[in-house]
Amino acid sequence: MISSYLIFKKHFRLKIIKEVYDEKISKKATRGIDRIGIKKFNEIEKDQLNIIFNKCNAGTYKFSPYVEKLQSKGRSKNPRLISVSTIRDRIVLYMLKEILHEIFPECVYRKLPNNYIKEIKEFYKISAHKHICYFKTDIKSFYDNIDHDILIGIIKTRVKSKKLINLIKYSLKTPTVPINYKKKDIKEYKRTYGVPQGLAISNILANIYLKEVDVKLEGIGIRYIRYVDDILIFIEEGDSSDIQGKVETVLSDYNLSLNVSKTECQLSDFEFEYLGYLLSKTRTSIKEANIERFITSVAGKFSSYLHNSEERIKKYPWLNQDIQQTVFVEDLNEKITGSLNEKRRYGWLFYFLEITDISLLHKLDGIISNFFTRLSDFGGVPPANLKKLAKAYYKAKYTPRGGYIHNYDNYETISEKMKYLGDRGYINPDKHYKKEDIDIIFNRVKRKRLSDLELDIGITS
Repeated sequence: MISSYLIFKKHFRLKIIKEVYDEKISKKATRGIDRIGIKKFNEIEKDQLNIIFNKCNAGTYKFSPYVEKLQSKGRSKNPRLISVSTIRDRIVLYMLKEILHEIFPECVYRKLPNNYIKEIKEFYKISAHKHICYFKTDIKSFYDNIDHDILIGIIKTRVKSKKLINLIKYSLKTPTVPINYKKKDIKEYKRTYGVPQGLAISNILANIYLKEVDVKLEGIGIRYIRYVDDILIFIEEGDSSDIQGKVETVLSDYNLSLNVSKTECQLSDFEFEYLGYLLSKTRTSIKEANIERFITSVAGKFSSYLHNSEERIKKYPWLNQDIQQTVFVEDLNEKITGSLNEKRRYGWLFYFLEITDISLLHKLDGIISNFFTRLSDFGGVPPANLKKLAKAYYKAKYTPRGGYIHNYDNYETISEKMKYLGDRGYINPDKHYKKEDIDIIFNRVKRKRLSDLELDIGITS
C-alpha cells in the first residue's frame, strides 16, 4: 500500500489542483460564504489555486465557514441541514475525497439504491418458502452523531500524514452558519460531533465510520444490507426476539443509537418499505409517500404554467405563448422520463426502475393526461408528443440513450447550448453573450434542472 504521505503529495500538486477545478468544480455554480461565483473565481483562479497548493502543503489550510441550506424532508419533518462550501474549499474537499477513496477503497459506495433493491428481490427468490423475518431500522440522527475522536482514530489506522489528518479535522470542525451570521457569534455554531452533510467527503467519512459496524452486523443474520444509515437484516424467525438488542449493542460502541420509531421486525411475508420502495415476496412497488410527492411535483408544473404565463411574457417579451407551450411540454416530458448527463441518470423513474408494479405507471400516466383538462391552451387534451411513464420505463431499462429520454450530453457546441437557453427564455435573443457566459448559464440551468429531478425522489430517512 502506498503511504499516506506519498498519496497526499501526489494529489496536492498544482497540476492536479488545476485539473480538479476545471473538470469537477468549474461547472457548478453554487456560492459559499464569500458569495464568489464561477465567473468571479475564474478572474482570480491562479491566486486561489496557489493558496490551496501552498497552504495545504504547509499544513496551514483552513476552511471558511460553510453556509447552511435547509432541504425539505416533507411535511411534519425537520429539514435536513446541508453545508455549502466556497469554491476554493470545494476543490480541497473534492481532493480529500479522492485521497480517502484511494486509502479506503472498500468504503466507497459502488452501488446505487436500485442495486440493493435488486439484492432483496433476488434474496426473496431463494428464500420464498422459508420462515424468515426482516429487521428494519435506521440510525438516529446518524451524520449529526458521528464521534470525531472515533472517526479520526479509525482513519489514523491507515493515515500517518499529520497534514492529511489535520485537513480532515478542519473539515469536520468548520462550523455551518446562516448566510447572515455575525462573526462574533461564530462560537455558537462550532461542532464537536457530526459530519456536515452535502460536502464531497461526507459519504466516504460516514462509510469509514461504519466499516467495523458492518462487519459485526453481517455476522448476526442471514443477509445484511445497509444504505447510508438505513439498515435491513434478514434473520431466521427464531432469532427475531433478540435481534434489536444485538444491533443496539454494536451501535452503542460507536456512540450511535437506533431510531426506535422506525424499527420493526416482521415475517418476510409482510410488505415493508425500504429506500422509498414497497417490497414483498410477490411485488415490488413504490412507497405511497413517494407516489404522492411525484404527483404533487407534476401538478406544480401545471399550476405554474396556468398562473405564471402572463408574468413570464412581461419579464421575457420574446417568450410568446407558442414557445411557452413547447417549453412546458418539454419540461413535463423531462420530469416523466428523467434525464441523462455524462455517466449519470437523474429522475424519479430511474430511481424506481426495480419496480414490478407496471400498472402503477399506467395509472400515473392517466393522472398526468387528466391534468390537461385544466389547460384551455391545449384544448383540454394532452398533446401528441407527451411522453409516457410506462414507455419510458422500458426505454430506461433497455435503451436509455435511444432518444426517448432527454440527454444533456447532446448539447456539445455553443450554438446548441444557445438554442436550448434561448428557446426557454434563459437568454435574451437580442443580447450578445460571450462563449464563457453561455457555458456558465447552461451549466447553471442544467444543474438546477437535474437537482429538481432528484428532489422528486424525496427519499428521506
